[in-house]
Amino acid sequence: MFYKKKKKRGRVVLAACVLLLLAGFTYGYMANRQPQEKPQKVVELTRGENLNTSNPVEVNRVKKDDDEEEEANSTNQSENIGIIDKVNEATEIVLSTHYSRTGEIDIRKIQIPITLIGATLQDFKSYIEGNYKDWQIRSISTNAASLYKKVDGYKPNNFIIKSKDGYIVIYKINESGEMVLFEKTGLSLSLLGETDKRKIEEGIILKTEEDVYNILEDYSS
Repeated sequence: MFYKKKKKRGRVVLAACVLLLLAGFTYGYMANRQPQEKPQKVVELTRGENLNTSNPVEVNRVKKDDDEEEEANSTNQSENIGIIDKVNEATEIVLSTHYSRTGEIDIRKIQIPITLIGATLQDFKSYIEGNYKDWQIRSISTNAASLYKKVDGYKPNNFIIKSKDGYIVIYKINESGEMVLFEKTGLSLSLLGETDKRKIEEGIILKTEEDVYNILEDYSS
């Protein structure tokens, strides 16, 4: 009888130990699980704060660099605009001369005087009006001035074959567009046919001296 009571008491003690062990295991499991979740939240919170706030020193430095770059760009743009608005060494004067006797247009480009470099558009225009009074201004900018003039004459350095006193003579056009006697020939107009006579009386305009002598060679053969 005593043995049975002792055996029953042992079972109760064993069951109590098992319950205590199970309770301790459960508590330890729960205690270990909660700290693992909290650091994760802290890390996420810290990470979010870093992304949103950043380092104030770095933010100020980046902003300062951006402001300096923007200011430098603005300065460069202002300088470029100033250069565009001024006459420079690439600016040129374009002279277009129309010779009414031949219908030719001679175009020449000349560089501006060094004293005009850096001048304003108004100063450049005043220079053109004062030094090219015989020319018509078609357009003017700080890049170029386009001028036009019509001349009732011939293009300079051209040659003209004409007749004088019954003989063939050669004229050369000077810089003023005027005919200047270049050479008298011994070729008589009487040796030519009517068509060639009419051409020479009207005047045959040629660009080179070589062209002149090629024609004279045909007339003399």
